[in-house]
Amino acid sequence: MDGNVDHTDVPLYLETPDNDDENMTTTLLPLGAISTWTKTTVSRVSLLSVLMLATLICNIILIVLILSSAELRNKRVNIFMLNIAVSDLLVGCFTMTTEILFVAFGRWVLGAFACKLTVYGQIFTLASTTFLLTTLSIDTYKVRVIIDILEYMQ
Repeated sequence: MDGNVDHTDVPLYLETPDNDDENMTTTLLPLGAISTWTKTTVSRVSLLSVLMLATLICNIILIVLILSSAELRNKRVNIFMLNIAVSDLLVGCFTMTTEILFVAFGRWVLGAFACKLTVYGQIFTLASTTFLLTTLSIDTYKVRVIIDILEYMQ
């Protein structure tokens, strides 16, 4: 075969046997119509769906709680928590959704533009979450060091 042939244009055939071994019927199916839903695929899609739903619901609840209370909005740690919750919502929207589709279909089905956009979204959300957790750690450490210094001076 020629190495330059695009195999995505080749139609898929599904051969189904009749009652005896001599008669085989061939049914032409459109490209991508065959998807194997094994127990592993179903369990992975189910688990990812439950995790995505829990991520979205819990982060929305956290955002609403922080934004609805003036006392919670004024604390520096809660501002970090609000930003992390928004970042986790984006992770749920970009990473988990596309992973569910990829696991369910066994291949990328959203096209080239969505592939590039999704990769950008995944990198952005991962970097922002990591940056926010790092800043929260540095902020907490700085506050602890200042308290220790003040206690030592007294």
